[in-house]
Amino acid sequence: MKILKIVLIIVTSIIALIATALLTIGYLNYKGKYPNSEFRKVKRHVFDNPREAAMLFIDLVDKVEVRKDAEKYMEKYRYYIVDQVVVYAVSEPSDSTLNVKLFLDDLWNGNNGTIKGWIEPYHLYEKITSASSDEERIRWATQMMNGLRDHAQFDNKYERYALLTYQWLDSVSSDHQLKDRILERTKQNLNKTSYSDYNQQEWKQYMTSYAYYLSYKKAVSSENKEYCIYWLDEMTKSFPVNVSDNFKWEEKVMGVSIKDLGLVHVNYYLDRDEKEKAFSVLTKLTLKNPFLFYDINAAIRRREQGSSLTKKLWFESLACSMPKTPTVKYISTKGLELDLSGNPKKWVFIDFWGTWCSPCKKQLPEIQAFYEHNKDKIEVFTISKGSSNLNSFMAENNYTFPVADVETIEGFTVTSFPTKILISPDGYFVKVPHSDKWIEYIEKITLLELNN
Repeated sequence: MKILKIVLIIVTSIIALIATALLTIGYLNYKGKYPNSEFRKVKRHVFDNPREAAMLFIDLVDKVEVRKDAEKYMEKYRYYIVDQVVVYAVSEPSDSTLNVKLFLDDLWNGNNGTIKGWIEPYHLYEKITSASSDEERIRWATQMMNGLRDHAQFDNKYERYALLTYQWLDSVSSDHQLKDRILERTKQNLNKTSYSDYNQQEWKQYMTSYAYYLSYKKAVSSENKEYCIYWLDEMTKSFPVNVSDNFKWEEKVMGVSIKDLGLVHVNYYLDRDEKEKAFSVLTKLTLKNPFLFYDINAAIRRREQGSSLTKKLWFESLACSMPKTPTVKYISTKGLELDLSGNPKKWVFIDFWGTWCSPCKKQLPEIQAFYEHNKDKIEVFTISKGSSNLNSFMAENNYTFPVADVETIEGFTVTSFPTKILISPDGYFVKVPHSDKWIEYIEKITLLELNN
């Protein structure tokens, strides 16, 4: 009997130890996955139990903010709130967004400053659009105006709601000076803010183009033709190179697609039967975004001219829109010459880079592959500025593309690295937009079938 008791005690102890170990492992496993698990709960409850979702989210952000790895989670949370939830709350019918608005109201009334910063412009815009008097509306709009800093605010998309505020004020009190101050301040902020991140660059470009679009509409209402053309030109100059899906939320909340925004300028001239000017704008838009506008370009020409956009016509239109290539000469480290004093007779691709530039070095394997696969179709030449030990760097990485070693770049204006230039056989050039789809861009512009 004594032995049996001892055995039972041992077995019970072992079971208890195993249970404790399993519970500990389960807890640690949950603790490691805590942010993702709780975030999924928040997203599940936003529509059916917004109060609980808000409490969960505030608690989640409070706990994640103190973690060493907070940044990787916070970016996801910010994106979800700013670019999904608040866009839905603004752009969808009010009856379907009641719970979403309750969720956002509870977030605003919570004690987390980070969350409040994300939704501040949305909160002010809601106050403006739901104001019961002009005096109340102006008070909230003034607060929106005062919230505009001396630079664009990407994290909470403040300029997005400043432009929406301008439109709202324009619809209810068109003679009020405050709306014009908001628009001008927003344009100033966008123009003097620069971003290195591609997504931020494209957002800024979209917002800038949209702000100029609003200025154009204002000029139309005052029947000022000179200003109409000026703002349309500015809109097209700042038009974004959309080679990704960066605009779906902006298009939804602003109510204008990137395609339609670009075509405002084209249609302005088509409506006045100024087809050559319309085609010139189309070409500029296509150079910026051939992924979207090449087929549109071809369709409009077919409709207006009754003929397709042939290679000859396309290249002729490029020559009218691209600047002439500077007459410079570069010699590679192995004696290969790139002479741009005459027309190259062949497409030329130039990449400006440096061994000190991390983004440049990251793309060099792609440059090497592009050179190996397409050198018979396009002349590839690179120019390395201020690089140390360039020859050993090229040898260590087995790079064989031509490279000139320079301290000063002549001919071209290069303000950031890497910069890619595409030169037509007729001697005109365009800067290839910063994008991971630069090869596809070249393929679209040259109409060549390239090996990626």
